[in-house]
Amino acid sequence: ITLAVTFSLRLTHERDLARHEREVAERERDAAEQARDRAETITQFLNEDLLDAANPLRRKPGEPEITVRAALDAAEAMVDERFSEQPVTAMNVLGTLGVLRTEFGEYEAAAALYQRAMSYASRVPEAHLARLFVQENQAALSISMQDFDAATPALEALVAAGTEAFGADDERTLGWSLRLLESRSRQGADPKYRDDWQALADRADVALGRPNRVAGEAWLFIAHSFRAAGTPDAGAEAAARAREDLAATYGDDHPTTLKALAVLGHGLQAQGRGDEAVAAMRSAFELQRARFGPDTLDSQFLQNEYGFMLVALGHLEDAVPVLQDLVERRATLHGEGSIGVIAPLSNLAHAQQRLGDLDAALATFDRAIKVLDGLPDAPAAMSAIVWRGRADVLREMARFDEAQAALEVGEAKASSLPEADLRRLALSAGRARLLYARGDQSQGRVALDSVIAAMREQITDSNPTLKPLIEARLAMNGPSSGLGSAEQ
Repeated sequence: ITLAVTFSLRLTHERDLARHEREVAERERDAAEQARDRAETITQFLNEDLLDAANPLRRKPGEPEITVRAALDAAEAMVDERFSEQPVTAMNVLGTLGVLRTEFGEYEAAAALYQRAMSYASRVPEAHLARLFVQENQAALSISMQDFDAATPALEALVAAGTEAFGADDERTLGWSLRLLESRSRQGADPKYRDDWQALADRADVALGRPNRVAGEAWLFIAHSFRAAGTPDAGAEAAARAREDLAATYGDDHPTTLKALAVLGHGLQAQGRGDEAVAAMRSAFELQRARFGPDTLDSQFLQNEYGFMLVALGHLEDAVPVLQDLVERRATLHGEGSIGVIAPLSNLAHAQQRLGDLDAALATFDRAIKVLDGLPDAPAAMSAIVWRGRADVLREMARFDEAQAALEVGEAKASSLPEADLRRLALSAGRARLLYARGDQSQGRVALDSVIAAMREQITDSNPTLKPLIEARLAMNGPSSGLGSAEQ
């Protein structure tokens, strides 16, 4: 009886295992067919609709050459009519067009395309790749727009669907798990998720083998978390690992690989390896621009990072044209009131200030403030940086009352940030330096010492936020608290 039961259980187990393997094979076959159909559909649509609209042979005499955006407009308008009876095809095409709009930085247009794509969802199976593709990119757009409350539950549902359909260690499921961590950690800004990134990278290495894109991106977020915490030097090793894995899987000039190279550049800068840092950042920027042109989001992001590093390392003459070009490019593409112009404007103003062109610096900060004032919900951290910069320029111009007023506005804007946030501490440093400039030198020194001590609990002396404060403190006469020497 025992032998019979054992044999029966073994047969049952083997039968269930065979059934499971057959189901997995069928799902993989279906997924491959879906991916192939999606590629063929999109290729056909791009050739017959999008690219055909730009064909010069079909243009009437005297008509202007059609732009990429105009071709996109024309193609998008005909999707629903052409594919109304093909919901999978419609989702694939609308989803791909949404990705293109996202790369142009046209987030609202992309969101509308994803919403149109999801209108077909009721006619498409829940685990179909076309539907999952749109949901993934819709969630990624929410992350880019800092709408983490929308992105997180959407990605939780994706991970659950991927786990059920493909398994927890399938590359697709692991990729969605990566995006979920990106949302939960607020794009890697929250360091408490560092262990989760490490665990995901290890899991991906076991499941997919090294190198793989999931582990590479996880390491990139680990490196970014150190930079967001003000200690990019501690993340340099993670950035180097990320670049190595991503270069092997994506290629040397893929945007994600180049982001890792840029983060590595920040780490090298914080380690005092300035020449290597500039070389890394310049390489990332030039490779990105050469492959994708100057107007994509990633090209503009790296252009701003490059300009910021040039300013931080004192290459001011080189920084100004880089940042001026980016400001005008973003203003032309997205409008003068776009939030995208604020960061390069702030970096440009700091370069002008350090070059001694205070009138130009003040005008640039005022231009950034005008954009901030026009935003319905301006980021507190960004407002703090710009208003503190304006106050510093006014102090150097000996317009002390105006500098005081600028600091007060900045402090009000930054009140929602934690007390230990570096942007709030920088405003306190501005107050200390204003006290010193107004003649209250003793109180100014004490106040600046206090700010420097608080910043040192979070970042190193070579950090671009802290380094100029230490230099300013050393230039003041009188005793200091723990500064010691110019080298420190």
